[in-house]
Amino acid sequence: MLLDLGAAGRFTGGGHVKRSAPDAGVDAAQFALHTDRLDLKNIHSSINQTSVAGDITLGSTPSKQTLSARLAQDGLRLDLQASLADALLQLHEARLLAKKGSISATGQASLKDKREFSARLHADHFDPSALGAGYPVADLNADINASGHVAPAWQVAAGFDLKASKLAGQTLSGNGKLNADAQRISGVDAHLAMAQNTADISGGFGAPGEQLRWKVDARQLSALASDLIGAVSASGVVTGSMAEPRTTFEADAKGLGLASAKRPVPDSLIHADGDIALAGPKKTPELKMNGAIQRLNPAAFGAAQAGSVNATFTADARLAADWRAGVNLTLQPSTFANAPLSGYAKLNADKDSIDNADIDLRLASNSLQAKGSFGSPRAKLDWKLSAPQLAALGPQFAGALQASGSLSGTRAKPALTLALDGANLRAPGQQQIGTIRGSATLGSTTALAAGAPPAISSAISAVTSAAKSAVASAATGANARATARANAARGAADADIYADVPLVSDIEITRYASPSLTLDKARLQTSGTRSSHTLQLSASNADFDAAVRVKGGWANDTWTGAIDTLQNRGRYAFTLAAPAPLKLAAPAGSGVAGLLHPELIALGSTAVKLPDGSIRIDSLEKSGPAWRSKGMAAGVPVNYLAQFSDAWRDNVRSTMTVGAEWGLHLQAASKDSPPVLGGLLHVYREQGDLTITGADLPQPLGLRTLDGRVDVNEGTLRVQLKVDGTRAGQARIDATAQLHDGRLADSSAITLSGNANMGSLAWLAPLAGQPGLEIDGALKLAVTGGGTIAAPLLDGDISGDKLVLNWVDQGIKLRNGQLQARLSGDQLQLQKLAFDGNEGHAQADGWIRYAANEATMNLKLSADKLEVLSRPDRILVLSGQSTLVRDAKRFQLDGKFRADRANIELAGENTPTLSDDVVIIGKGAPPAKAQAQQGQPLNIDLEADLGDAFNLKGKGLDAQLAGALRIRVADRRPPRVNGSIRVVSGTYAAYGQKLAIDRGVINFTGAYDNPGLSILAVRRRPEGEALSETNVEAGVEVRGTALAPVAKLVSTPAVSDSDKLAWLVLGHGIDNTAGNDMALLSAAAGALFGGGQGKLANALGVDELGVSQAAGTSAGAATGLQTTVVTVGKRLSSRAYLSFEQGAGTATSLVKLKYKLNPRIALQFQTGTNNALDVLYTWAFD
Repeated sequence: MLLDLGAAGRFTGGGHVKRSAPDAGVDAAQFALHTDRLDLKNIHSSINQTSVAGDITLGSTPSKQTLSARLAQDGLRLDLQASLADALLQLHEARLLAKKGSISATGQASLKDKREFSARLHADHFDPSALGAGYPVADLNADINASGHVAPAWQVAAGFDLKASKLAGQTLSGNGKLNADAQRISGVDAHLAMAQNTADISGGFGAPGEQLRWKVDARQLSALASDLIGAVSASGVVTGSMAEPRTTFEADAKGLGLASAKRPVPDSLIHADGDIALAGPKKTPELKMNGAIQRLNPAAFGAAQAGSVNATFTADARLAADWRAGVNLTLQPSTFANAPLSGYAKLNADKDSIDNADIDLRLASNSLQAKGSFGSPRAKLDWKLSAPQLAALGPQFAGALQASGSLSGTRAKPALTLALDGANLRAPGQQQIGTIRGSATLGSTTALAAGAPPAISSAISAVTSAAKSAVASAATGANARATARANAARGAADADIYADVPLVSDIEITRYASPSLTLDKARLQTSGTRSSHTLQLSASNADFDAAVRVKGGWANDTWTGAIDTLQNRGRYAFTLAAPAPLKLAAPAGSGVAGLLHPELIALGSTAVKLPDGSIRIDSLEKSGPAWRSKGMAAGVPVNYLAQFSDAWRDNVRSTMTVGAEWGLHLQAASKDSPPVLGGLLHVYREQGDLTITGADLPQPLGLRTLDGRVDVNEGTLRVQLKVDGTRAGQARIDATAQLHDGRLADSSAITLSGNANMGSLAWLAPLAGQPGLEIDGALKLAVTGGGTIAAPLLDGDISGDKLVLNWVDQGIKLRNGQLQARLSGDQLQLQKLAFDGNEGHAQADGWIRYAANEATMNLKLSADKLEVLSRPDRILVLSGQSTLVRDAKRFQLDGKFRADRANIELAGENTPTLSDDVVIIGKGAPPAKAQAQQGQPLNIDLEADLGDAFNLKGKGLDAQLAGALRIRVADRRPPRVNGSIRVVSGTYAAYGQKLAIDRGVINFTGAYDNPGLSILAVRRRPEGEALSETNVEAGVEVRGTALAPVAKLVSTPAVSDSDKLAWLVLGHGIDNTAGNDMALLSAAAGALFGGGQGKLANALGVDELGVSQAAGTSAGAATGLQTTVVTVGKRLSSRAYLSFEQGAGTATSLVKLKYKLNPRIALQFQTGTNNALDVLYTWAFD
């Protein structure tokens, strides 16, 4: 047995039927059915997509029929047991298991007499989100009971008990009961609570005098919608009958707003009261209410500007497809963006008209007025906008705008006039307009009669008289044919009048700018009448100068004409070869507005000429939801297409031209059917070649064939690609995929076959965009596959030989590369990937698996004395191994490496570099900064040993280093580093001398950017000389951490700091320093202490450290050390400064405290060799 449900799936199975005789009834029957996949969405589009599998069993005897089912899908399971016997239908069990919860139902129903029934439903930790996307997350625990009968009239008693539950993370509970029949609802008593919100209802209605009272107290709106703040309370009384129920209501919303706006206004209030009734045969809801608004802040709802709005209002509405609404709003004294806001608005409206509009709104000096009606032939709505100060709307607005006009006629045949004049406009979205000026007159109704030209006015009068006469004739005894003739005459004459009304406009914009588009100028012009008019649109900027002209006419909801001119003289140049016929049809009765969603679009044969090549559109049609197009292209240069892609333009140079053909049809999705796509697209090389130019080594591909084709037929997408080139090699791909609802989905079944034979990979190197990078070698692959897009199953081999990776600028030279890999199912087995360096060898192996949209892997890399870097200033030879593992629990890189040999020379401090914002012409913009990574983080645990021959030179350092570090990164936190690096031997060049590094240790104990420092560098005295106060060995010692270093001068033997500095910089004591040596000492001290006594002074914790001449002397008068002092200073506050001066050649010292009383007067206290109190006065002038 086969039960085929089409796209929904199918049931297969079998059974047996027993009869006592061939012509007798069925004595017994038994059937068992099985399905592997049942998609309920293809049975009813409102259901989520499913993949149900399981069994259904049906049984029958003369006295009893049974049904049992066991179905499951992705953690869901349904068990069902039901029977029918003696006119009693029993549901023994219906149990749905979902995640850790369940929902079960039991019940019975009699099929005779009163048809009594009873049912019970129980939910135990049931989570609706287990049913699929779109259902809320909840934990429901509830019991629901119902019982009653159907005949002679239905009656039911029901109750529920919602035990401790959760909905959207909020507590939920409640209980209730009711009795109901066709005439009334009685005994209602229900209570619900969600977080701090409650709802109560009690009483009954349907009978005279009965009242059903309800109350809602929503004091925690965030429990209902996370972005809501404030509180709402509402109450009312339901009365009337079941046929015409009615409820009163009274509601207050306090502090209402959006949490995301972060502008709460706790004292704002919106009050409304009124009633809602179901009226008429269609039970249409009708609303009447009035209310008030107090202190409402638009910024609380996300508006850019704050305000305080106060208003009163009344409103009435019919809430149905033929809706109707009326509103009367009066603003009380209010503000918006710190500007006064006032006015009123009154109007009545339905889907076809606006009646008795009277609007006058004012903000600062801006105003908007509208008065009148729209929707009938004689109606007219006048409006005027005067906005000399648009900046009053907020900082996103600027400029001045004046506009006015009128709207008349009907929705199907509207008429409007417009005049506008604006300058220096700015609007949200970073949009700017230099000027906008224009006018328009688009008329279509007899409402123009009062101001219409004489010919039109006469025609209107004639039509009106003829119609009246014909109708009067019909009313005084003529038959119905006279009435029909009158109506026909009126319609024909009206059509003629509508056809001749003007369609004139001229609107111009200059200096338009937005983040995505800039225009120097744009202009729209129309001329003619409704039945025969011309529309012209032009726009230009630095890249294009485009223009289009369309001619045609409008009649009977259809526009018919032609695209007369279409061209662009700018960067994307093209020209329409000949006028192209065009037809647009709007939905019946929708008028011109219906062209926004036309029922029909028909573009006839169209040819577009490019500077080289052409594109021909044989047809482009839309009929209802169906689209069709057919055409071809020939001789189109790839360089023309490259204008639309910066990446292509920066990386590819082309002499190639391509051709194309297409024939496509699309049935758009509707409520009852998914989209349907079919047809073909074929693009192929005609002549020429492509050259990859991404870096400084252009690589021509030598193309002979480049052919791509896409076909869609009966829900199957097929893609074919063929490539053949002298350098690119040969490649072929043929793949198919099943479309689900016209789209590719993760579950779409696929097939794939392909192969490639690339004799050289050199053409790939420029794509990396790295100057000097060379890639070469041969690559072959052959692959077949199936499965689905989310879970592909592939089979094939990949091999590479003589692979080369050279990057001279970085010193990378890898050669003799070999690759052996195997594709099997969802796994890539990397059997071997090996490279040789100038010396040494590296190899990688392992596997990578892709399943369920996730990649897992286990890769190993080993290096044996591999020369990783090889250039004159950078040599590094490594040995070690690492592993990269990714599974459901971790993504981990582990490794241990040792430097067998290293000679690293650092670039000098003065080496020029380009700023990050510099763009090299022809290389494109720098890549955008990477977005924050998503998904599983990469954890790292690496050990690095510098080995016994690690030499580092540069920035004054020439040393052999040793030590080991362990680097760990976990959960995207900053790296942690443990270990130490020490200087085995070395020197540091500074101040024209080589300082010997006696001790150099950097200890890492966690933070990578703040290691501990223990460094001592000294200036050695000649070997064999005894150290004394006249032969001092001086140096610098640095301790602390990188972020808080502590530096000091040291010497053997110990001498004063001034002497230490002199011995370190000059090689002799300060008492032998004079003249030019003092200037050299001062400059060297400045450099040592950070340029202007900065770096070392800061490390020592002082603000000033220097060597200078004593106050009151001049450089020319200096005689050695008599006038030379070493100064140490520290600012104690914004007014006080303490300094110490020590004479270099004499036993003089001073301590000074300077205190500023005001900007002009300061006191200076001085003690030491000289004692003094000075009052200093400062006078500054230009």
